[in-house]
Amino acid sequence: MKKIIHRTVLKFTLLFLFSFFIQYSFAQIQMDSTQKVNQENEQVFSIVENMPTYKGGEKMLAEFLNANLKGNCMDKKSFFQLEVMKDSTISSVRYLKKSAECDDEIVNLLKQTNGKWIAGTQNGHVCNVYQVITVKYLKGNKVNVGIGINHQLN
Repeated sequence: MKKIIHRTVLKFTLLFLFSFFIQYSFAQIQMDSTQKVNQENEQVFSIVENMPTYKGGEKMLAEFLNANLKGNCMDKKSFFQLEVMKDSTISSVRYLKKSAECDDEIVNLLKQTNGKWIAGTQNGHVCNVYQVITVKYLKGNKVNVGIGINHQLN
């Protein structure tokens, strides 16, 4: 009789542990899929249908940089990457190619353009996008600016 009770208790214990394991595994799978959806909503794209632009375009961005640039760099070309968020703010600015002493100053000036961007869109939805800015330093402490990865400055 004791063996039968012992086997029954052991079966119920194993059944309980097995069902607990299955429930825990299923809950973990649900949590992982939820996290992926959240990450996709906050994903930062490199290329979208409508890339972010500066309000007023390249000309206005160049005017802003020229009005505020204090350093003196000539005949250099540098590339920067902005992370333009859905709400038109700048999340980060970094160098892609640093070539002049003025690059640190340009990074600080680009950070000041926070909120002055038109966010990018993909399939009609506003999204977070990396945008490339090309800055060519000219004589007379001036710069020429190109927005976009395919932009060529002479």
